[in-house]
Order: sequence, then C-alpha cells, then structure tokens
Amino acid sequence: MMPVTLFVEFDTQCLLLKALLPLEYDDIEIINANGQSSAITRAGTRLALKQQPTIVLLNTQTVDTTQSYELEQSVRYLVGRTETPYKILLAVPELEILLTFDKSVLEHLMGRSLSDAEFQLAQVTPRQFLSGSSTPNWEIAPLLAKLGTEQIASIRQHTLIQALLTFLAEVTARVGE
Repeated sequence: MMPVTLFVEFDTQCLLLKALLPLEYDDIEIINANGQSSAITRAGTRLALKQQPTIVLLNTQTVDTTQSYELEQSVRYLVGRTETPYKILLAVPELEILLTFDKSVLEHLMGRSLSDAEFQLAQVTPRQFLSGSSTPNWEIAPLLAKLGTEQIASIRQHTLIQALLTFLAEVTARVGE
C-alpha cells in the first residue's frame, strides 16, 4: 500500500483510530499534531513536500452545518491545490462521536442503560460525556478495551469511518493501476 499519513488533533484520537481501523490499514501513519491549526499546517506541508496521500481529521466543535462547511472550505484553501490525493474529514462535533452515536455501543461502554436525555447529551458533547471532562487528551484506553468485535463493526458503519475507509481503498487501488 502507498504510504498514507493521517493527521489528528489529539493523542486520544490516535488511539481511537488505531483501535477502529481494520488490520489491512495497520501501516497508516497516524500523527498527533497537537491541535487543529498544527494538523492543517502539517498536512499541507506533507502534501507539498512529500507528495504523499494525506488525511486531516478535525473536530468541528459544533453541530452547526454552516460552521462545519466553512471549516472544511478554509482547510481546503489552506492545504492548497495538489495532484496528490488528500481527504479532509470533519468529526461533528468531535471524534469521540464514534463512541456515542450508537446507543447500544454507548450503553455497553458505560455499563448501564441510558435515558434518552443522556443519549442526546452524548451526541452534543461526546468527549465530556465519556470522560467527565472537556480535556482533549483524556484516558480513553479503558473504554477502548471494552470494545468487542460487534461494537467495532457497528462503529465502522459511521459515515466518518466509511469516508476514511473509502479514501484508503481508493489510494490502494491507484497503487495497483
């Protein structure tokens, strides 16, 4: 497979994605850029200098679609024009949504049933709901250890993971041409 680099904002995101990606994508370099602006800058630099397929995955920090669209357009402008394949992925509102969008997965992770109000809260503030804090680098490993094959399969159905896997498959197919 062609080397692919995935830039994320925080270390917890690296751990989460490594736990969720299928084994055939084990060689993807997932880099914690330590923040949104750094992830964008480093992705643009990687594309310009190494001409290596690159993904930048950012938290939108909002559920507002207009603000998410504006963020994507800004990133597209900053990354620039390139022939090298790249993908901008936006986690709405943050990547931890992967652990909270499916109620059965979330209840499995929490070890209890959730009310509808709790589930709705988990959709809007997934990191805070899971960690009890809004700190970006929180101890996610204990939750990831609870994920079984069934939960991982469910999480992989999320549109964000599907978009990531589609991009990786397209890059892999280009290498075979």
